[in-house]
Amino acid sequence: MDAARLRAIIFDFNGVIADDESPHLLTFQQALQEDGLTLTKEDYYGAYLGMDERNCATALMESITATRDPVRIRRILERKAALFRDYTATHKPQLFPGVVKLVKRAGERYRLAIASGGTREQIELALRDTPIEKDFAVIVSSEDTSIGKPDPAVYRVTLHRINRFEPR
Repeated sequence: MDAARLRAIIFDFNGVIADDESPHLLTFQQALQEDGLTLTKEDYYGAYLGMDERNCATALMESITATRDPVRIRRILERKAALFRDYTATHKPQLFPGVVKLVKRAGERYRLAIASGGTREQIELALRDTPIEKDFAVIVSSEDTSIGKPDPAVYRVTLHRINRFEPR
C-alpha cells in the first residue's frame, strides 16, 4: 500500500486496544450459566472470538439447543451487559502495552477510527480517562449496524464515516 494514499487507520477494540477479553468471557459465562447454558474458554476463543455479542449468543444457542430464541438471547445479552458493567466499575480494562504510543504517533498523520463488535458503552468506559480518549475521529460499535461481526458491515460504516473527514 502506498503510504501517501493512506488517509485513515481503523482499529478493532476488544483484545486489540483494550485488554478486556477475559472479563468479557467471564461475564458471558456467568450470564449463560444463569440461563442454563455453558461456554468453555476453548469454545469462546476457538469459535466465537471476533463475533459481536449478538452473533456469539445466537450461534452458541443454536449449537447447544438447535434453536434460535430471540427473547432468551436478549435476556442473556442484557444480563451479560449488566455483569460486565458491574465488573468494570471496579476493574477498569487496561490498554495493551504500546497502544498509547502507537495511537498518538498514528494520529499525527492519519485519522483514526474504531470498528468494534463491542458496545459503545464498553468502548467509552475503557477509553475514559486515558491519554487516547479523544484521539479517534470515529467510533462504530455493534449498535451502529444490524449485522454484527464477522460480517464486514461495521467496517463499511466506519469507512463511510471516516471518509467525511479531510485527510491530515
